[in-house]
Parts: sequence; structure tokens; C-alpha cells
Amino acid sequence: MSLTSSIHKLNCGKFQLSYHLPHSHKRRRFKYKRQEDAKAAQKMAEAKFRPDVGRDYAQHTVKELMELHLKKCNYTRILEGRRVVVPVFLKRFGDVAIEDVTKVELEKWLHDLQLERDISMRTVKGWTGNLNYFFDFLVDEEILIASPLRRIKLPSDKSIPKRRTRVIFSEEDLKKILTEARATSPFYFYPSFLTLIHTGARRAEVLKLKWEDVDFNLGALRFPSTKNGEDRFVRIPKKVQEMLKKLPRRSPYVFTCEQGLPIGYSQFDWRLKKFQRMFPIGRKWSLHAFRHSFAHAFLKAGGQMYQLQAILGHRNIDVTIDLYGQLKAVEIENPSPYKF
Repeated sequence: MSLTSSIHKLNCGKFQLSYHLPHSHKRRRFKYKRQEDAKAAQKMAEAKFRPDVGRDYAQHTVKELMELHLKKCNYTRILEGRRVVVPVFLKRFGDVAIEDVTKVELEKWLHDLQLERDISMRTVKGWTGNLNYFFDFLVDEEILIASPLRRIKLPSDKSIPKRRTRVIFSEEDLKKILTEARATSPFYFYPSFLTLIHTGARRAEVLKLKWEDVDFNLGALRFPSTKNGEDRFVRIPKKVQEMLKKLPRRSPYVFTCEQGLPIGYSQFDWRLKKFQRMFPIGRKWSLHAFRHSFAHAFLKAGGQMYQLQAILGHRNIDVTIDLYGQLKAVEIENPSPYKF
């Protein structure tokens, strides 16, 4: 028995979905802020009375359907993010049946991904934009009634806060922060701060670092599965190497809390805010300021842009140039090209 439904716009600007249940004839009405949400709910309601739709593919895994999508679509914008987005998406959902990929599971994945890889909401929106082409294909093929990804409400570009002015620490600022960290948190903040400052690594890369990734013989650190989806190797600076050799090994992880457990992001952020209140330096800053300061000092000291790209682990040189390609004129020691 089929279900007849309708959607109409209310005076308040919302969209109302209405239908009668086929068996009891009871009327159901639901209000949605967006017409797209109302249409998605309409498709899901109608699907309950069309159980044959997508039956052939309901048990197929995401990986199998992704291969079908790439085979049927000669060009799809998902290929633009294939190098990063698709492998990360398939790593989490590749072996999962498509009918088990729900809105809740996708929301949790995006949230965990944002914390783990330290990515902005703008990046999250870019990734979901690529993946929408895959889920829309499944809807067009009637494998899915509605896209669970489309049901996730992400903030509009206007509501996403603009990035704060980039904080660049002077050498004196960094020395002061390290001195305070060493005095108050010799086995917690000091070792992680020192590594971040001297390597330009991201917070997530440092907090996930394991002893098996530290090679004292080669003098190199390995940051596995970084933001661009690849492993990155960086030489261990002398100061960091000396510190690591003295650091107690209480866990497979290099940086741990007092109990020897890996440092959680929320726990780390809470302690960082407390540290900043105790030792203010006159401006707000995050751990990413260490990365910006590293890049700025590296270029100012004569380092090359391609070298900086390799150290920071940017996938494309354009990213490095866009972020750090312009030094302020006042920061150039001798702007004159003349020798007289």
C-alpha cells in the first residue's frame, strides 16, 4: 500500500510535510526549516511502503558502491578529494553495509575527524561537498531513498567565524613560554611544546606520536597518517632529541599524562587554557601559533618554500605559498637591493 504525501510552505517560512498513514488513516504533520529536509523526510516516509527499493544493493558495502560510482560516472567531483577524502572515508565505512551508514554515524565520524586531524569547519564542509556526489548518486540509482549526509546541518559560510589574526611568536616569546612550561609542567607541556616549536608539527601529530615512530639512529620522527593522508618524516632537532632521551617511557605514546595514559584533546585544551591564564602574554593564542611561528622564522632565516612544504607536510606547494608566501615589509631585514 503506497503513501500519499504533500509538502507546502507555511506563512512562518517553514515547510510542512503532511500525509495519512495507509492503515489507520491517521494524519501526520512535520515542520522543517528547509525544503530539502522536508523532501528527504518525505522520501524516507514513502520508503516504508516501498520496501523493494534498493533491495539489491542494501547489503552492499560502501567500498563496493564507491567502485560502482566511479565506474558509472566518468567524471565526478569526488575525484577532486579522492587523494584524501575518499581513503579516509573508506577507512571508516568501507566495510560497512550502506544501509548502516546513518546520519548519526556520519556526524560522529566528522566530529572525531575534526578533533583527530585538527581541521577547520570550512575543511569539513569541503569534504562533505565532495562526498555528497557519491550519496546523491546512490539516491539517483534508488539504492538509497535519501542521502544521510544531506540531512546533516552544517553552519553556513557566513556563520563560520573568521580565522583569528595569525599569531607569530618572537624567539623571546617562545623562550618565555618554554621556561614557564618547564617550571610548572616538565613532563606534560614542556616536552610537547618543545617538539611543536622545533618541528612545526600539528598538535594531533605530536599527541599521537609513539616511541616506535622515534628513530634515534636515523635521527628522524615519523608522523603517520597526517592530514594529507600520508606519513611524514622529519629530522629530530638537537634540543628535541636531548629531551626525548631523558623523557620517561610510561606508555607506547611519547607524550602522556601523569598516569602514563595518552593525552586526550579535551584534557590538553583544558590544561592549556589554565596555563594561558597563569602566564598571559598579552594576546590569545593556540598551539597552531607554534606552527606559524616556525614557518615564519624558517623563511626569515633563508629557508626555501619547497623545503618548508616538506617539513610542514602540505600536499601542494600552493598551500604553503598561500599561507606563508608573504612576509611583511617591516620584517625584511634589508629591503634595499643596492650595495652602496
